[in-house]
Amino acid sequence: DALVRRAQVAGAAAFVLQSGDEERGDVVVKVACLDGTAAVYTPSINMEGDRV
Repeated sequence: DALVRRAQVAGAAAFVLQSGDEERGDVVVKVACLDGTAAVYTPSINMEGDRV
């Protein structure tokens, strides 16, 4: 909720579309651009097995 408010205060639109498990869930961020394109950002794992 705090990150959504922070984005809105900065003039951006932010929404939580689905909330899952707080301990084992992932965050998926979709950025919709004004030109109709979009980018999706998800966590990834490096060669050592650490989440980055």
